[in-house]
Amino acid sequence: MKETNGNMNMKAKAFPPGDAQGVDLHPVKSKVKVKAKTRLASLNIGMLEGKTRELASMLNKRKVDIACIQETKWKGQKTLMIGDGYKLYYNGIVSNRNGVGIILSQDLTFSVVEFNRISDRLMKIKLCISQSILHILSVYAPQTGCKEEEKDEFRAILDEAVMEIPKDDLVIIGGDLNAHVGKARDSYKRQHGGFGYGERNEGEHILKFAQTFDLAIDYMLISRRRLKDVITAKSSQEKV
Repeated sequence: MKETNGNMNMKAKAFPPGDAQGVDLHPVKSKVKVKAKTRLASLNIGMLEGKTRELASMLNKRKVDIACIQETKWKGQKTLMIGDGYKLYYNGIVSNRNGVGIILSQDLTFSVVEFNRISDRLMKIKLCISQSILHILSVYAPQTGCKEEEKDEFRAILDEAVMEIPKDDLVIIGGDLNAHVGKARDSYKRQHGGFGYGERNEGEHILKFAQTFDLAIDYMLISRRRLKDVITAKSSQEKV
């Protein structure tokens, strides 16, 4: 397993919080047993301190295999078992702001071939599951009130992280992008999954990003070429 760390010092909810997905990864014979469908979730937890056991219990109850979490407010670059077989990979620069993490179920920890802690707003894990290569990105975008320079820097780093991924691999981005794509799909019918609400604000950047990398917004940002493999689970959460 390969680990790489980024050194970007960035100054600077989930997209969407708590919605789970099922991805058909078509498993074949392998030494590692994996499920036919892998469930994913993304949530902004506000602060992770004192919540790890509760979080693990919730993920186990909802049968979530992969969870992207944001705003952990944990300092450091570590991995940690948090209960119920779940393993947390996290990254943070300071203990009072930002911080991202990715949580994997016990079975999937054996499928990790690389994890890259790029910044306290972005990290990526690469999984090799049977015949599929899956890249999971957990992202936490600067808030609306942050400086434009900070937002542009985040977008540039995210662009670079996605550009490095081979075009035939599956990409799933879960996170809090701090923007609304709005209800209208207009010229983004290929990218807009139809789950938006209200008026669009800085969500235009999200849609352009999805258009550039051929992603679809279906609660999470998912590779358009593999969208047919994704099943959206029912959720009572507010749709983005």
